[in-house]
Amino acid sequence: MQEGQLAPGERVGGFVIDRLSAVGGTGEVYEAHDEAQSKVALKLLSKEFARDEEGRHRFREEAALWSRLKHPGIVPLLATGEHGGLPYLVSEWIEGRTLQ
Repeated sequence: MQEGQLAPGERVGGFVIDRLSAVGGTGEVYEAHDEAQSKVALKLLSKEFARDEEGRHRFREEAALWSRLKHPGIVPLLATGEHGGLPYLVSEWIEGRTLQ
């Protein structure tokens, strides 16, 4: 996977990319913002996993399950979509340190 597929200022759906935040095994997480300047986290599935139907299925399943979770301790899923053939998920940006 090529790091930094999205460039700062690039638009993904109704969101503008600010910076690459993290790279994981299945994709990248970007700090971005919406038109109201609210910070969001945008998770983009990697090209490698997007080519594999099982990877795309797991990503869609993650979005479906996440959208049904309602609890004050869980960040809600705000949006899903596709950009350049790659699926993405969007949630509120939470400041703090990694849970790792």
